[in-house]
Amino acid sequence: MEAPLDRAVKSGLTWSALNSLLLRAGSLIVGIVLARLLTPSEFGTFAVALTVQTLVMSLSDLGLGTQLIRTPRFEATAPTIATLGALSGAGLAAAVVLASPVIAAGMGSPEAAGTIAVLGLTIALGGLGVVPFALLQRHFRQGQLLAVTAADFVCGTTVSILLIVQLDLGALGLAYGRLVGQGVATLLLFVAARRRPRFGWDADLATDAARFGIPIAGANVLSWTTLGIPTPVIAHAAGLTMLGYYALAFNVSSWPMTVLGQAVRAVALPAFSRTTDQDQSAVLRRSLRLTWSIAAPAGVALAVLAEPVIRTLYGDRWSSAWPALAALGIFGAVRVAFDLFASFLLAHGNSRAVFVVQLAWLVTLVPALIVGVRVGGILGAALAQVVVVTVVSVPMYLWALHGLGVSASGLAGALVRPTVASAAAGGAGWLASQAFSTPALALTAGALAGLVTYSALMGRQLLDEAGIRLRRSGRAPVTP
Repeated sequence: MEAPLDRAVKSGLTWSALNSLLLRAGSLIVGIVLARLLTPSEFGTFAVALTVQTLVMSLSDLGLGTQLIRTPRFEATAPTIATLGALSGAGLAAAVVLASPVIAAGMGSPEAAGTIAVLGLTIALGGLGVVPFALLQRHFRQGQLLAVTAADFVCGTTVSILLIVQLDLGALGLAYGRLVGQGVATLLLFVAARRRPRFGWDADLATDAARFGIPIAGANVLSWTTLGIPTPVIAHAAGLTMLGYYALAFNVSSWPMTVLGQAVRAVALPAFSRTTDQDQSAVLRRSLRLTWSIAAPAGVALAVLAEPVIRTLYGDRWSSAWPALAALGIFGAVRVAFDLFASFLLAHGNSRAVFVVQLAWLVTLVPALIVGVRVGGILGAALAQVVVVTVVSVPMYLWALHGLGVSASGLAGALVRPTVASAAAGGAGWLASQAFSTPALALTAGALAGLVTYSALMGRQLLDEAGIRLRRSGRAPVTP
């Protein structure tokens, strides 16, 4: 990777990681507050509405942002992309609002209709911000995206809490807060990018965008459907209260994906797009080794410390969520690796492979979930996710990457040491946590024991990967 690009990637990754960390820390605090303001049933209602909004939002993008990030003709393409984004966002938002009662009933939660309708309006706002968002990502301007995200979070959260506390709106208050936050974010994206909305139309560019973007949109829809399909299954089979427990567990298991996955995604696509002339196996192997070295211990820690995490942060009334978190912890870490694989495939124009992997994942997950929920409740649903990812998704991603000349054995070699170290750290953390009956003490002891163990086994490698050289007395600097 050439020096200017290397510096841009490192700067972008640093700002993106800071963005993700601050957002996750803020979300954690707000989640703790909301867990004490909302009942599990209200939380389940919002989970239903959020699943619909996320699914439709992923469809409205149509892969347009990805197309802009990788194209060498940004300014020529942007007006057409802006028009497509605005039209798709407005059309899908109107469809969601009008169909919200039918969607809510079909999802097993008729009371979620109003919440779905309000969240549907955010889709139109999101469609307007495609171009400035792509521009900021394309040039690794993650510091400005941090400011936008922070404003979105602060405004949306403030409105949500005020509406819940003052007007007792419950899940609907969360939806209005998300709408306000999205509006603020869209406005600030244009301010940060120093652009005004500019629309245009070029039939050839629109055709090219559709040819590349439709498989991406399909893959996005399948991806979010795969993550969201437990919502209606659990709502129908176990009720909104159990869905609330599962939603909380899934949100916690997504911490590695939220912090690391979003940071990596922000720079991976533009970086991979500019290194296609290098050894692709080596490029992906190095990226995966560093990513997995952080994601794996985080996922293992959530799995082995699931009970003290839930009871300490959210209270004993949410304790039914921890068995599902124990199963979903590893799943959350694996999603980070999958996101890296998908970015690599998209950077090489192979959007169809991403679509095929997501389709196979969804088709096999649905029957596995139905059986899992009936047999084991929300724990069965979590285990179904883990089994399908291991048996179906991993082999298919390796197959797709092999088509680009990436060695599966090389990728496996990059995973071995972090995986072994994470397992050892998880064992040490679990043993330390068992010495205390108080959840907070168990969590503290387990986390410290795991951190010390993992640092002893992996600290040197992580410093080398980050480009930090350590000197030993009388010896030359250690090089990566």
